[in-house]
Formats: sequence, structure tokens, C-alpha cells
Amino acid sequence: MLRTVNCCHTSTNKENLKKKDCLLWRIESDYSGDSWLFGTMHIKDAKAFGLLDILFQKIDACNAFATELNLDEINNGGTGMFSTPPVPPLFHLLPSKQYQKLKKILKKALGIELDRLAPLHPMIISKFISDAMMASEMPEFLDDRLWKHARSGEKSLHGIETFEEQIAVFHQIPLKEHLDHLKQLSKNYSATRKKLMRLLDFYARGDLRQLHKAALKGTHNKEEMVYQRNTIMINRIDALIQEHETLFAAVGAGHLWGEKGVIRGLKHKGYRLKPYA
Repeated sequence: MLRTVNCCHTSTNKENLKKKDCLLWRIESDYSGDSWLFGTMHIKDAKAFGLLDILFQKIDACNAFATELNLDEINNGGTGMFSTPPVPPLFHLLPSKQYQKLKKILKKALGIELDRLAPLHPMIISKFISDAMMASEMPEFLDDRLWKHARSGEKSLHGIETFEEQIAVFHQIPLKEHLDHLKQLSKNYSATRKKLMRLLDFYARGDLRQLHKAALKGTHNKEEMVYQRNTIMINRIDALIQEHETLFAAVGAGHLWGEKGVIRGLKHKGYRLKPYA
């Protein structure tokens, strides 16, 4: 049985609404029906699937559906996401002792063969490791499940960002900072995993404030990794709503909150956003 995430429907008391511990937000405007904004995580942990029935209902009520990237392009062999700058193999980038230590940790804890990943860009390696740290209780990632449901309902499907836009952001981050993350992982694997589990806990509770705060802690590239992408998402969601009248948009939950978050940005566009679930 799935563990249900915290809900704060619009019928709850003022205290709950004030907390805004919600992942699903209603987007209201004067010229179209209700659209929806959902904070997602790219995980298979059952804790993240507690709102699935509600999400399906809201997707069904909309004309269009969008995730950060067009998942059909990814599943059909799109290569944009792997167009990272060419770099030497990881065993040439890390000190030998550090590489061997990381290799041993990943094999023991996750069953990952680091030598197979070594030719990839450190950014891709870090993402692969992070995904492996999470539980895989469900057969597919949450955003994939939502995309498939929208496709089965013949919704107009969209990527809020393009591959090129995401990669352009990642290109701005120095290689050293990607390597620093892997070095930290080799020094303290348990601390890295603990941080991920804490993020998942905040997500399961719908605590956007704490999720946003924890996700940004220690991030040295907030402008590139978060704020620039938020601006793209805000403008693209606005354009999709105007084009299709009603939209269900699913973006990374860490992008929703904050002074430069997607929620506030859409409010600045004239939309009224209300916490729903």
C-alpha cells in the first residue's frame, strides 16, 4: 500500500493553507479555466506516488500536459541530454586513491561498477548515482507515469525546457564543481545519502519551504542551476496556458518555492495560485 503524502486541499483550515505544505497548486486566471502546477521528483520511491489518483484527475481535466523535458524525445533516443562537453575518463580526473575508494563504495552500497560510468561526464555520473540511492519500489519514475497517463488521454504533450536549454545551463558550471561532488561522495557516502533521504522526506510531507532550502544548501551555482531555469519555466508555462487554455505542468519540486520560484513568478504574470494537495 502506498504511503499517502500530506494533503492541504482548499477546504482545509486557514492554518494549513498558511503553511502551504502542498505539491499541487491550482492556477487561476481571468481568461481560461483552471490549470495545475505540480512539484515532482524523478524517483521510483512509493512515498512520491501518494497523490497519483488526484493527479490523474487533474491531468484529465486539462487540454495540455508538460514536464521539464519532452519525455517522448528522451525515450525515442533523443541525445540532447547527453551532449555534455568532452572530458577525460573519471579515473584521469580524480586522484587514484579517491577513485578507487569511490569505486569500492559504489560497488558495495549500490552494486554500481564505476569503471562502466567513468567515460561519462561527471554530471551524468552524479545523476546516475543519486537515482540509484533512492528506493525503486515502483516500476517507473513518477514523471514518466504522469506522462504516460497524459499520452493515453491524448493530451497535447510538451517539454517546458528544451535539451539545448538545460545543457546550456550545465555548460556554465565548471568541471571542478562536478568533481567536487564526487569527491565528497567518496569521503562521506552516508552523509550524501542522508541528505537525499531528507529531501525525500520533505517531499513526502509536501514541505516546499524546507525542500527548497535543503536543495539549495551548498549549491554554488544557484543562478545557473535554479534561477535561470525558473525564468524559462515561468515564461514557457505562461505561453502554454495561453495557447491551450488549460495546462497541467509538472516540474521539479525544488523549483516551486522562493523569491525567484515558479509559484511567485507565475503570480507576477497575473495568475492566482492556490495550494490544493
